[in-house]
Amino acid sequence: MKTIFSLLLACCIGFLSAADYYVSPTGNDNNPGTLALPWKKIQKAASTAGPGSNVYIRGGVYFEKVEMEKSGTAGNYITFTTYPGEEVILDGTGVGGQAMINIYKKNYIRIIGLHIRNNAGNFAAGILIEFGSRFIEVRNCVIHDIHFNSNSNAPVNSNTNANPFLVYGDHPSIVMTNIVCDGNEIYDCRTGFSEALTFDGNVSDFQVTNNHVHHITNIGIDMAGHFGACPTASKDQARNGICRGNYVHHCGSAYATAAGIYVDGGKNIVIEQNKVHNCQWGIEVGCENVGKTTSGITVRNNLLYHNADAGLAFGGYDYPSGSGRVVSSSFINNTLYQNDTTSGGFGEVYISSTSKCNFKSNIIFSGAQNKFMLKELASATLTMDYNDYYGPGGTSAAKVEWDGTIYTGFSNYVAATAKDQHSIFANPLLVNAPAYDFHLSAGSPAINTGDPAYTGAGVFDYDGETRVLGGRVDCGADERFAAALLTMETPVEAEAPTGILIYPNPAQSTFHIRFETGDQPYLIEVWNLQGKCLQSTTQSSAGEAEISCEDWVPGVYLVRVSDGKFDNFVKVVKF
Repeated sequence: MKTIFSLLLACCIGFLSAADYYVSPTGNDNNPGTLALPWKKIQKAASTAGPGSNVYIRGGVYFEKVEMEKSGTAGNYITFTTYPGEEVILDGTGVGGQAMINIYKKNYIRIIGLHIRNNAGNFAAGILIEFGSRFIEVRNCVIHDIHFNSNSNAPVNSNTNANPFLVYGDHPSIVMTNIVCDGNEIYDCRTGFSEALTFDGNVSDFQVTNNHVHHITNIGIDMAGHFGACPTASKDQARNGICRGNYVHHCGSAYATAAGIYVDGGKNIVIEQNKVHNCQWGIEVGCENVGKTTSGITVRNNLLYHNADAGLAFGGYDYPSGSGRVVSSSFINNTLYQNDTTSGGFGEVYISSTSKCNFKSNIIFSGAQNKFMLKELASATLTMDYNDYYGPGGTSAAKVEWDGTIYTGFSNYVAATAKDQHSIFANPLLVNAPAYDFHLSAGSPAINTGDPAYTGAGVFDYDGETRVLGGRVDCGADERFAAALLTMETPVEAEAPTGILIYPNPAQSTFHIRFETGDQPYLIEVWNLQGKCLQSTTQSSAGEAEISCEDWVPGVYLVRVSDGKFDNFVKVVKF
């Protein structure tokens, strides 16, 4: 009975701790924290709210720093968010302490929609997540004016740092997992030798998505390792992460090499669908620490333009004596447009020491200097092919600097290096590059000229649309939707390949796709006439798939059916 009573008591305590609480600048911390009688300090809520609780913060300015003292549980996050329609500002002016919000060894916490500003001092932080914290989500927050010194003219050295958003994996045995940084804006921060948004050390399975990072005095987004954040060397790497859909611009430094997005010592990270411009470097994958590697990095479907040095840089910059090396990484389907704006000689792409890396299916569109690439230091198994190069000077003016030799003329570079054997030099016919529309026009030579071995399974282009239409991937970040397919007028039965039946057509609420032969998987996609993929599914083998169209606007749609050998589009009418 004692054991049962103890369990019941624990359940009751857990139930009572889950509640809706309220904080207001006009409240009182002796209140019960209700809507009618709110608390005054956010810290009061952070010290009180238990698993499953929602803390609603009323609009106003809060001059305090907050230490999270409670953890939620799986399925019962503690959520701190703004009261609907009101702006909450957490202001560090005149308030001591390192971080505006500190999450130390706590789990299952959400922070949504807060505005965090004005924290100055060495190692000042906006949001600091550290020491084994897990399952933390920070969404739709605004963070700005986080500075290493309140004096805007203070000198910078390697010991001056500020961190607007820092995930610091310093626990020797607890891996910080499931940290999500999504939809936030970080700007106007003087970070010294640190970065705006950082994942460092013993951190795995993280997401950096849909953030807007800009006007930072050093690196924008950094995923790092081998810097001693975690005392266990084998775990001292940010790894297994996603960096997707971020917009990064105006990140650069007068005293350091700074990229919009940087991987330095990370492992198994996908960087995709990001837009990076007007930074010092666009995206850089490097490894600063001697004897270490950065590995398993995939950089794909990104737009990189008007960056001061190269749009893309990868490799160990001083291997083997002064840096580590980048290994087993891929750089595919990116669009680079008129980078190297300072004419520093780096070209669109800078490559240093690598091993087992590949650079394929990219568009590389140079500026007036007609320099495409600077490659130096020894690299092993560096594969470069199926790219589309173009510059205003034409193929004869194209320059590539390769291991100390400058080759003028694209064909001379190819002949001398044996790289880019299947690549082309042709205007990719971007829709309106000066207005930053980097989609492919109809008739672009970049269409269906990327790596023929690339299947694109589960991968989407910059717009979030399916890769590999027409049987072969396009070069660059955009997969061109074939507008000519919209003119198909033949009956459905005539277009469908043998063994496939689509009915009823027209359809009102559902239609069926029957696979009568074959045991291979079939990809089924639904497209609207604006060229956007609305739905994608896979039918494993012969059988029947049912597609709901009940919520579609009446009109004409295209259904793509593909088994990897054929690629067939069929009109379906919704009425």
